Amino acid sequence: MHSFLVAFLPLLLSFASPAAALWKGFNLGANLPNGACKTTQDWARDFSTLQSLPGYFSSARLFASSDCNTLANAVPAAVASKTTLLVGVWTEDNAHYEAEKAALIKAIQQHGTAWIIAVSVGSEDLYRGDTDAATLARQIKDVRGMLCGLGACNVKVGHVDTWTAWVDPKNEDVIRACDFVGHDG
Repeated sequence: MHSFLVAFLPLLLSFASPAAALWKGFNLGANLPNGACKTTQDWARDFSTLQSLPGYFSSARLFASSDCNTLANAVPAAVASKTTLLVGVWTEDNAHYEAEKAALIKAIQQHGTAWIIAVSVGSEDLYRGDTDAATLARQIKDVRGMLCGLGACNVKVGHVDTWTAWVDPKNEDVIRACDFVGHDG
């Protein structure tokens, strides 16, 4: 464990520095406060609000692709406002995972890929124990292959989790599978 921490601690610490951050933005859910799903107009309002904040934020992280028709409603607003998205693909059950991939395929076929910062396959799955590292690594590689099949091999694919997941040696397969690792803190 000690050698793992020594080897990966500099990498993990690089994500803690705002100067070293690759992207800055906000996490946005697909639901309104009353529980209703956001429309394209709601997403446009959210993106406009983000861009009006000090520091000009032009990126957002979406946790899912298919829930509430997230990509179908958010991507047109993102494209119109020049907002880029870190796209989330839920992995928890096979039917949901396949629906997430189908929504991402459809969005890419309709809007290209200029709006995509990267794709996060899962979120805190390792921390919560929802899956094992080997399965998650396979899903990351599966999504990367799907994107390449759409001509989007340049889109980075990774996973977002807690620091405790990233320093756990049993999750090394996920780190190896990722083009980027994201940190929830």
